[in-house]
Amino acid sequence: MRLGLVAAALLAAASFSSMAQATTFNFTFAAGGGDPTTPFMTGNGWFETAGSNGTFTLASGLQHFGLFGYELTPFAGGSFALPMGNLTSFSATLDHGALTALSFGSASFPVVQKLYGFIDIGIPDAHVQLSASGLDPANFSFTTDIGFDPNIGPVFGTVGPITGNLVISPAPEPSSWALMLGGFGLVGGAMRTRRRQISFA
Repeated sequence: MRLGLVAAALLAAASFSSMAQATTFNFTFAAGGGDPTTPFMTGNGWFETAGSNGTFTLASGLQHFGLFGYELTPFAGGSFALPMGNLTSFSATLDHGALTALSFGSASFPVVQKLYGFIDIGIPDAHVQLSASGLDPANFSFTTDIGFDPNIGPVFGTVGPITGNLVISPAPEPSSWALMLGGFGLVGGAMRTRRRQISFA
């Protein structure tokens, strides 16, 4: 009886999986910092498309996007959040849930500059733009308008593009968790039934 219920739950989860459309990916990124004068950026984010097949863009199919990071210039820096509204471009191509192409770019956005990330010394905000393209890993780059010269200190003007990598991984869907948990239940039920069938002479 219990095995039948577990099997029914697995079938329901499989049906839900086939009906689910939204697909979510997580990513991490890092660029720069190769020497003491090069600005550095690192962080993570996620995006969700409306389906698992086709090409999804800002105009059609991108449902959610969020990016969080830290930018160092490198004597000062600060944390930032980049919402979907700051994107100027986005394109993700999926083939049955597998990501086959990705690119996105942002408008210029401010990052508050503080010494060691928390001491306010009156440095103007940095204005940063970032972009990514490709896969395995994606090419990630950013530009900033505050740099550093060890001889004279802060330098104001366009610095970059500074390049690095963006690594993408699919986020487990609720239906995937349901299938996995259902599988554990099926194995556990089978083991309990087998133990009951064992007799001792």
